[in-house]
Amino acid sequence: MNFPKQYILADRPFTELPGWHCSQVRQRWLSTAPELPLVQIENAAGEPYGLLAGWVIFRGQLLQHGDTLQLTPADHGLPLEFDELGGRFLLLLHCGDDVGVLTDAGGLLSPVYNTEQKILASTPAILKRVAPQQWDESRRDALTGGKREIWYPAGATPYVGLRRLMPNHILLLANWRAQRVFPLAAGPGRQGDTNADPAALVARMADRVKLDVGALLDAGHTNLHLTGGYDSRMVLASCRERLAQCHFQTISANNADNRLDRHLAGQLARQFNLSHRLIDFEHAEQREKDAWLQRTGRCVEDHVLELCRTVRVHDCGSHEICGVGGEAIRSCLWFRGDGARDRISAAELLGRDGIPANDFSVGITEQWLETLPAGMSVGNIIDLSFIEFRLAGWAGPSVYGHQVAHPTMSPFNSGECYKAALALPESYREENCIAKDFISYLWPELLALPINRASGVMKLAFLKRELKYLVPLEWREKLFAVLRAKTGLRYNTTYSR
Repeated sequence: MNFPKQYILADRPFTELPGWHCSQVRQRWLSTAPELPLVQIENAAGEPYGLLAGWVIFRGQLLQHGDTLQLTPADHGLPLEFDELGGRFLLLLHCGDDVGVLTDAGGLLSPVYNTEQKILASTPAILKRVAPQQWDESRRDALTGGKREIWYPAGATPYVGLRRLMPNHILLLANWRAQRVFPLAAGPGRQGDTNADPAALVARMADRVKLDVGALLDAGHTNLHLTGGYDSRMVLASCRERLAQCHFQTISANNADNRLDRHLAGQLARQFNLSHRLIDFEHAEQREKDAWLQRTGRCVEDHVLELCRTVRVHDCGSHEICGVGGEAIRSCLWFRGDGARDRISAAELLGRDGIPANDFSVGITEQWLETLPAGMSVGNIIDLSFIEFRLAGWAGPSVYGHQVAHPTMSPFNSGECYKAALALPESYREENCIAKDFISYLWPELLALPINRASGVMKLAFLKRELKYLVPLEWREKLFAVLRAKTGLRYNTTYSR
């Protein structure tokens, strides 16, 4: 079995798999799969400052293997330019005599680490090739009930002594302890800025997404996902001036949600003259699903593994541009009234993401809440949890399962976007208009077609979806929670706000 896009940091080079690169960073060795780009980091004096592994977008350019990037050291281990870095990457920095490890802003190439063994890697599957890792079935059991997928929030994994490095944290290798670098006491990110202009912040996010989409298109990565949802519509809006380079694609599968995606994507393609095609869903054999789970170390057991053959068969040999992370800038887990609340419990926070509340899940979430500085608004706690739980704990490990060299790339994934979203006033976020204002700023005509809903007589073809929207999201979640408890079936609201 090969392990594309993976890596390991240890006290010696990893030579077990053919073609892997080995780079020394102080007293440690970072060994990387052959397709993983490496970028040298220097400070302003031209001195070595660290190493970037992964796919990095910086100031409108997709960096290439062998490039050198100049960054400026600053407090808390983050370089001054960190929020400008987009893409999927692992960052190793010289911090005095120490080495600090950080993920990208959403943890989309997030690692796991064992403090006692002093090793870090992309997945437990790679770690187990260096040192034994103890599976803990009780953790999996704790996260199984009540939802349709299994993934591990708050930096947890299904292994004893193994943690996931979350975004907004730095892991210092002198003691192998992770510490929060954002938000901090008396700093930004604790609550929305009531004096901020929402239109200006939305424009900032939209301009940044547009810049990163342009960087990918300029580098020849011209395939984009198109669905009926908010996030792909925001990506489409950012492509308005570059449509001649764009090739949109929609998976064609036989289920209600996908039928609506195909219907809306087809409408968009016809009305706005998009280059668009349907990609047939390829049913995966069990052996392919088992291999996907093995490559991820079983840190994710989710419907995305059903796509493993589809992704492989239709691999275009380049990055595909997707909308992952768009949910994080539009407060998708909010209920009405969240902007005025002063407290949210660990159990309720878990419930927003469909995670069952029990001793294990509540315990790790309470520990996570304790890392937050005083003065955090409930809204910012919810939005930050989506980044550090869902993106890092689900989207991050999922990338290692697919047997392709180029992962999908999200133009939303940057500190600049996420921090602008966290600065939006809570009263504005509660209005649930971020996505529409984003689209209106870049390409308002796209709003003529409904998002996630059919229009006219076609509503009758998707009547179940229409009936769902008659019930407020918070009522739906309460109903689904009761059904989960009574029946054990895996109902989920799936970010329908």
